[in-house]
Amino acid sequence: MPEGAFQNNLEAEIAQLSAEIEQKKAALEKERGFVSEREVLKETLREKIFPASASQMISTVPPTGAAAPVVQGNDGHKVNQLVNQALSDGLTAAIKEARESSPYILDAFHDALVDKLHEELVKRNIIKKE
Repeated sequence: MPEGAFQNNLEAEIAQLSAEIEQKKAALEKERGFVSEREVLKETLREKIFPASASQMISTVPPTGAAAPVVQGNDGHKVNQLVNQALSDGLTAAIKEARESSPYILDAFHDALVDKLHEELVKRNIIKKE
């Protein structure tokens, strides 16, 4: 697939993600009151990355707000590769590959992707800088 096609796919996924963030923000604000833009993004991506049917996998993931694991060595390389894949090939492809990894890598990928996408979405004025 040509590089431009990947970019168009990523742009479409970001547009869809933007709509999902708005829906999640409304739901979380109704449930909890004020929530940060980063928290909304984190919860939106959590729903995309961790399939509901993988309850045993989710139980190994630290709760929201817990310290992110320090990822080093080959695991760190894999997480960086997945984040780069998400930004070049699109979220769907990277999430699919991440789900084939260990729960540890999947969680670290989620945390790293939140950070990277937060920066990108702030640049695009989709979410506010905190």
